[in-house]
Amino acid sequence: VSWDTTHLKDQQDQDPFLLQVKKFLLNKELPTGIREQQFLKFVANDCFVENDILWRRYKRKNETPKVLIMLPRSLVPQVVKEAHGQQLTGHDGIYKTKERLLQAYYWIGMDRDIAEHLQSCQKCQFRKSKTMPSPLLMTPLPQTTEPNQRVHADLFGPLKALSLIH
Repeated sequence: VSWDTTHLKDQQDQDPFLLQVKKFLLNKELPTGIREQQFLKFVANDCFVENDILWRRYKRKNETPKVLIMLPRSLVPQVVKEAHGQQLTGHDGIYKTKERLLQAYYWIGMDRDIAEHLQSCQKCQFRKSKTMPSPLLMTPLPQTTEPNQRVHADLFGPLKALSLIH
């Protein structure tokens, strides 16, 4: 998904959390709540603002660091929809969908949002294997004690015998 930078900046500025992060990075303004302050400081360590767009440095073990757009909540549904179930993306699971999104975007709660989208995807739910209990093992029938106590029927018709003559 591509946006012009003005649209992305406006959407980020309308997102309350991302606006707090921007204010903290640009003006060192902290929110009033202690919990919000701690969370903001934790997230802001990896973020920076360039051309009025909020970015995040994303580093995983044994990988080169990436610079990702901090996605506002208002754009999450559109981005997840584009990353899952489209013509070139397919109906991959949570892991592959997240990896596809982490090529350009990051937001708090990605795993939850992706999982919710996949649970609402009709094609994925239809294809999903049902958890059925395995069938019971075959057990031999008990011995009969008198004639015609049990009757069997050949429902397959006559089976052709294999010719063993060369």
